[in-house]
Amino acid sequence: MRTRAWLVLALTMTMCLARGSSAAAEEAPYQGYTYTEWGKPVPAPNGYLPDRIITGAATGAGDFKKPQSLFVNQAAQELYVADTGNNRIVVLDAKLGFKRELKLFTQNGSGNGNGNGNGNGSGKKQKLKSPTDVFVTPDGTLYIADNGNKRVVVSDAQGNILHLFGAPKSDLIPKGFVFQPEKLVVDSQGRLYIQAFGVFQGLICLDADGTFLNYFGGNRVEVTPKLLLELAWKKVLTKAQRNAMESFVPIEYSNMFIDKEDFIYTTVKTSQNSTDELKKLNPLGINILRADSSTGYVYENNDYGDHPVVYTGENGESKVDSMFVDITVDDDGFISALDASRGKVFQYDQESNLMFVFGGRGSQQGTFKNPVAVENFGGRLLVLDAEKNNITAFKLTSFGEDVRKAVKLYNGGFYKEDLEPWKEVLKRDSNYLLANVGLGKAYYQMGDYVNAMKYFKLGYDKKDYSDAFKAYYTDQLRAHFVEIFYGLAGLVILYQLFKRRKRIAAVYRRTRERGIPG
Repeated sequence: MRTRAWLVLALTMTMCLARGSSAAAEEAPYQGYTYTEWGKPVPAPNGYLPDRIITGAATGAGDFKKPQSLFVNQAAQELYVADTGNNRIVVLDAKLGFKRELKLFTQNGSGNGNGNGNGNGSGKKQKLKSPTDVFVTPDGTLYIADNGNKRVVVSDAQGNILHLFGAPKSDLIPKGFVFQPEKLVVDSQGRLYIQAFGVFQGLICLDADGTFLNYFGGNRVEVTPKLLLELAWKKVLTKAQRNAMESFVPIEYSNMFIDKEDFIYTTVKTSQNSTDELKKLNPLGINILRADSSTGYVYENNDYGDHPVVYTGENGESKVDSMFVDITVDDDGFISALDASRGKVFQYDQESNLMFVFGGRGSQQGTFKNPVAVENFGGRLLVLDAEKNNITAFKLTSFGEDVRKAVKLYNGGFYKEDLEPWKEVLKRDSNYLLANVGLGKAYYQMGDYVNAMKYFKLGYDKKDYSDAFKAYYTDQLRAHFVEIFYGLAGLVILYQLFKRRKRIAAVYRRTRERGIPG
């Protein structure tokens, strides 16, 4: 009996330890959350958890120093790190091991830095100075934002310079403009888009040889109470007084990402109105990333990130809002945006539905001090920290996998198969409004409008509920058209008979009143 008791106790302890290990694996130094229909944050299962920390020394490249950007070359399965403080570009392999570094480039008769890409300098070595971004085209051509040298370096994979682009020349470029490229992308036609410091007109767009084409996707001046007050004052002030007043300029971009279809996703440095912090620009420079404000599970007015937090400090009331510094989109179309003010990553689908929030500020694994870049690589989401000088790799949790699976099934047209993943999500988080909306959309596409209305109502999705109700009403009319038609026809006939009988009765009554025998 004692032996059996000890066996039971040992088995129980083993199970407890196993559960404890499983729970520990799911723990993180942050709490996932989502928002209710009233815009209140509520806890939610984590969609991502920190997996590992990658330092420069651990890769074999030596310590990073204030790195500013990440880029993934999918064709070669390489990760590029703009190691700004060390004046180099570090290339890592698929296992995040050191592969090579780029510091010196050979100028063999191309590029004089004046913006037109022509020049000489056979065999001359060129050094990078504080590079802040790198982009690699499918054929291996490198574009580097050589910020400290105020130019863009274009080279082949071996480091031979093809072009050096300095400040672009155009009547649209202000006099005295100092060219400080910070971020860049290249489209499939070879056009180069540059986010440069102090440029408020939009992204600088150059053709393949460095000729200035235009400003792309310019932001508008935000309409704020301060701006409206200034405009009112300008109507009554003298010209000299007006010239002395503060100038209002559009919002400046902070980063960008280009997908395979040449859509450019952007982030802005600050937004007084908390709107349009994220954009998806089509080839015309028009934003097509829109949140539907009629639904309860998305932000109103294209407001991304956390809802603004207002607190009282020493100098009065201040507003803390999201400040997005980078954005990336994976092959499935999921958008991950990095908020530097809170050290968090916000992941959305293509309809701007918030899916996950993870990260935070701190010293623990999975939190950041100065996050500057985010990228997808090798099934992980990578976040670069310029103060910690490392990269944190995040992996999907089982909850995150279920949510993404459900969204992908719906986008692929597998509506029936989409039901089970969403129901599994609701079992784990009954507050996850997106799951109710997802079920509603799946049932709607299947023609089950009753269930569609049910889940749209649970998800506080007014617009889609209205569409489902209209479809249900139309469906009922079609299904019972014959009965409705004959019913209405019968009512018309009865009404006509009633009117006829009433007329006959009236004639008979008048006849009797006149004394004519019937």
